[in-house]
Formats: sequence, structure tokens, C-alpha cells
Amino acid sequence: MFARARFARMPPSEELPASRAPRPRTRALATVALALASLGVALVLAEGLSRARGLSPWTPDPAEARVEPGGSLYLPDPVLGWRLRPGTYRVTLATGLVFRATHDAAGRRITAPPGAADAGGAPAHERPEIWIFGDSFSYGWSVNDAQTYPWRVQAAFPRHRIVNFAVGGYGTLQALLQLREALRNPPPPALVVLGHNFFHDSRNTFSRLRAREVAPWNQLGAIEHPWARFASDGTLGFGSSPVAYRELPGMRRSALAHLLATSWDILDERRLRGPEVTRELLRRFVADAREAGAPVLVVTLEASPANAPLLAAARSFGAQAADISVDLRRRENTNLPGDGHPSALAHQRFAARIARVIHNAVGSPKASRPLPTTN
Repeated sequence: MFARARFARMPPSEELPASRAPRPRTRALATVALALASLGVALVLAEGLSRARGLSPWTPDPAEARVEPGGSLYLPDPVLGWRLRPGTYRVTLATGLVFRATHDAAGRRITAPPGAADAGGAPAHERPEIWIFGDSFSYGWSVNDAQTYPWRVQAAFPRHRIVNFAVGGYGTLQALLQLREALRNPPPPALVVLGHNFFHDSRNTFSRLRAREVAPWNQLGAIEHPWARFASDGTLGFGSSPVAYRELPGMRRSALAHLLATSWDILDERRLRGPEVTRELLRRFVADAREAGAPVLVVTLEASPANAPLLAAARSFGAQAADISVDLRRRENTNLPGDGHPSALAHQRFAARIARVIHNAVGSPKASRPLPTTN
């Protein structure tokens, strides 16, 4: 009797109505809602933690500058992506810093007053040439024409013509493309100088990190950025991609999304093996110049632990190599607060150091005035 009473069925009047019984679909929706709520709480906590660590949403740096006349220093180029626009310009940065730049008819920054002759009266086109390739450091971004180190080197070697091929934003690949085009017109130069910086790795592969940097300041419309990348079989391939950056949704509003995008970009950087690509491009740069009969000098411009292995690689390829770098953590070497590029003093130091190396390659400089030997 007792057992039967204990497990007896509930009277019909006390059973749960069918309308109130949990249904499988209701339980599934409740589970999803709980999961979404948990995810939302986790994202809010992760966002707060990201901001507490000093992270912030992505704010593109357009590197705004007012260029007069014309509005831009550059023109689109189907091979290089962009090139210098001939002319004389006044550039005003968003910080208020002003500098003046002159590009000759070939789209290269001048290294001497137009029409200048050497000490013996020879015009520029009759002098042996020294070609300088590089990025904004060798171009001389944020300093005037006569303050750039190529201009100062020209003053130290008046019996040679210094040709400055450098363009802001270029890497080793664009220098190689420029070199090959220039070598089509003999005679070869007396010396080829490549101004290198460690951040050329991402430029040479046009990684996501590089696209994030360059896309905001592109005002030239639909242009292509050249790249070099290793194929699956180990060969180096070449191509180009539009100058555009595929943003992770929400990275302009969320520090967490910005962190995730940066992690993705860094993984992409490693996948593309930028340092190895740079070394192979450097090998080809040196080989092409030497095959044409021109010796090569590779110099590093910004102080970095990456300089030593790069210079060692250059020497192994048959080039001369020298570290003429300055430490940009020292304010005097920059134009801060106006701009973080090398200052006129830094260019003076570049010139003094590189002149000693060029002297060994092409002979004694006949300087119009002695170059300083600042450290």
C-alpha cells in the first residue's frame, strides 16, 4: 500500500497543462539566447580589458599635406604604383611644418641648382653619375632641397652627377624596377647606392600591414601597388594589387576588433616572409647593377638591429655596405613635433658618413666646402 501510494500517478486535475509544458524548440531558443548573452558579456569584458591595456579603435592616419600648386607631389604609374610629378612645390603638413621640393623633368628630386656645372665647367650630362635609390629618407621628406643628403653628396663630389631616384613610400622592389629601367640607357653609372630601411619588408610584399598604412593617404584614385612573393614551389613571383585595405568590421569603433585585425595582419606579414623576399630582391638588385658594370653600395639609414644581417647579405652578394644610420629616438634627428622623418641635421650626418664610403669607390671628393663629421 505504501509503495503504491508513493509512486502513484498524479491525478489528472494536478497534471501540468499541455500548453505549459516545455517544447524542444523553446528550449533550443532559450539555449541560443543564453549563449548569445554570454558571448555579449564576454565581448564587453574583452573590449573593456583591451581599452584598459591602452588599446583603442583604429583611426586611419591620412598623412594629410597641402601641396601647392597641383595638390599632389605624385602621379599614377602602371609599374611602380606612383612616381614624382615634375615641378616645384610648397608642402604644408597638417602639423604646420612647411618644406619645398623640386622635381626635374624626369620626375626626380634635384640635387643641385638647375644648370649647375662641375668644378671644371662640365655640364651635368657629361659627368659620370652616382645613382641613389630609396624611400622618403633618401628623397628627403620634410626638408628642403638643399638640406637632403643627396644634395650634400653632390656638393662633395662636383665632378660627378648625383641622380636621386628615391620616392616616398618605395621599397626594394620598386628600386629594382627603377634600376632595370634606368640601365636600359647606357652608359652605366659610376656607382649605384641603395638606401635601405628595415620596414621595406612589408612594402616589398605589400602585406596587409602595408596596405593599412598606404591606403588612407592615397589620393591618386585606383592605383596598383607592386609586390614580390614566394610561390608554393619556392620561386619568387611578381604582381600588383589595388591600394586598398580590407577592414575587419567594427575596427574603427572597437579596440577589440582593432586588436583582432592587427593580429590577422601580423600573421599575414609572417606568411609572406618579407625578410626573405627582401634579401632575394637585394641579390637581384646587386647582380643587375654589377652585370651592367656598376658597383653597388648599400647603406642603412634608420638605426635598427635588422641592419647588420641585411648589410652582411649585401656584402655576400658582392656589394659594398655601410651603416650610416641615425637614431630617430633622438629628437634632434627628426623634425618633431612637425614630422618624424630625418631632420636637416640627420641628413647632414648621412652625407658626412656616406661621403667617406663613396670616396673609396669613386675617388676623392672635391668639396665646395668640407662636409661636417658630426656623430
